[in-house]
Amino acid sequence: MAAPLLGLLAAAVVAVLNLLYMKYCLNKVKEKGEVYVPPTGAGIIAESTEVEDMPNVWLSLLPMVVVLVFFKCSCNKTGYYLFTGRWCPCLRDFILESVF
Repeated sequence: MAAPLLGLLAAAVVAVLNLLYMKYCLNKVKEKGEVYVPPTGAGIIAESTEVEDMPNVWLSLLPMVVVLVFFKCSCNKTGYYLFTGRWCPCLRDFILESVF
């Protein structure tokens, strides 16, 4: 149990130090009088956020699903299953455990 507690403590310390550093940098920039100016002209993102303009959700999730499939298909003969097009038993077991 010591390792997870030390990891969480270290993560909290890093987060606090990062926030303090960002606050320091923000105050330094404000003192100089620097401000954000949004870009204009070519390359600016369109203002419209209509549903028709959004990317397909399933197509967006496809890379993540592919990575999970390759990750879970970590049998000793992974290459054999992937290159021959046969069903990997590890993947079959993963799907059966997830669904049922």
